[in-house]
Amino acid sequence: FDNGDIKVFDVRNSKIAWETSLSRGVSKLSILSGSADDSEKSVLVAGTANGKLFQWPLSSPDKMASHQMDKATVWEVQPVSENKKNLVLAALGSGALHVLNLDGEKIESIATHQVSEPPLTGLSANK
Repeated sequence: FDNGDIKVFDVRNSKIAWETSLSRGVSKLSILSGSADDSEKSVLVAGTANGKLFQWPLSSPDKMASHQMDKATVWEVQPVSENKKNLVLAALGSGALHVLNLDGEKIESIATHQVSEPPLTGLSANK
């Protein structure tokens, strides 16, 4: 939501599983699933209008990690490949492309490249 609210619903039980609120508007939500035999490693990733990335393990939402990239909107977040689910690409409104490592309790920036002056609003990674 534009006010920063995030609500995760438990569809089976028709109730809110957990919720949180971020300081700025949420521009992107992605669920990055773990392996088929280990769904406990699934994480929710949120990008904000002020260039911050957040992650929560879906199984324990109290273990949040965040990383400030720059002040531009995070428009897209997606895994680099099927084999490396902890490596993600983030496209920002500043035209920058970030490669990040989502390492459970922290988010680490691996590489940043200014691709263009206009915003990067989408990504399509070949898996």
